[in-house]
Amino acid sequence: MTKTTCHILFSDTAARSLTEALGRIGREDRVISLPDDLSFGPISPPDPVAREDWMRRELGFDPTDEEWPIDQVGAFWAEALATPAHRIVWFSKRSAPGYAGFLEFVWRLGDAPCDVIEFDRQEMTYRARDGILRRSCVFTPGELAPKHFEAKRYWEDATPLDAATRGQYRANWARLRGENAPLRILDDSGLVSAPITYFDDLLIACTIEQWRKSARVLGEALASFIDGPFDQVGAFVLCGRLRALAAAGKLESRGDMAQPRFSEVRLPGAEAVPAPAI
Repeated sequence: MTKTTCHILFSDTAARSLTEALGRIGREDRVISLPDDLSFGPISPPDPVAREDWMRRELGFDPTDEEWPIDQVGAFWAEALATPAHRIVWFSKRSAPGYAGFLEFVWRLGDAPCDVIEFDRQEMTYRARDGILRRSCVFTPGELAPKHFEAKRYWEDATPLDAATRGQYRANWARLRGENAPLRILDDSGLVSAPITYFDDLLIACTIEQWRKSARVLGEALASFIDGPFDQVGAFVLCGRLRALAAAGKLESRGDMAQPRFSEVRLPGAEAVPAPAI
């Protein structure tokens, strides 16, 4: 009897695309993804209840507006660690959320076997709107559409996680767990700890002297990562920091800052700036 396969990912977007691709070719593999982003918040240990409390305090998370996936997180870990199926784990060292989730998985897995697929400048060929075949590089599984998974069949190239590499990953995560910083970001040395204020200058740089929708400020901040080498952070953290900057008087705000589409921010003292000469 053929052993079943369980694909383990750290991106809901990638998991949905992979599930669709596998269904198209008649495979019944199990696909699960971690519904938590361990690139921010406490990770020593990453208890979902403690993390929810931290997010309420530090990022203004309101559980009455949005439910934190405590039960889903527990269900993911229970299946990922106990499944008798052949594990294939997908990750990228260019995604802070994905890499952090992967390191926690390796930490919990112990010596149990798994195969891995690491994304790092994977070449992809696609047909552009003008009909011409073009090539590009993808850095994370979340960038792939179902047709790309189906065409490339990356799972056929999965390789076993060897003991030496496993030990290095566990040592790196032990360091980050020990530091237990508010954020974990990527630089050329890998995943490193960072303060909660790390992205504040970026948000201020995306703000102007005139009123601008909070959603636009957040969008420009997130867009700045597109051409960069790393996927650093999601809108959740940036939205929390934008509110904190407004509360501290570093930005002026109006409207409901919990709703980026219905609030605006601008640089302080904007009214004192003289109008340009005509």
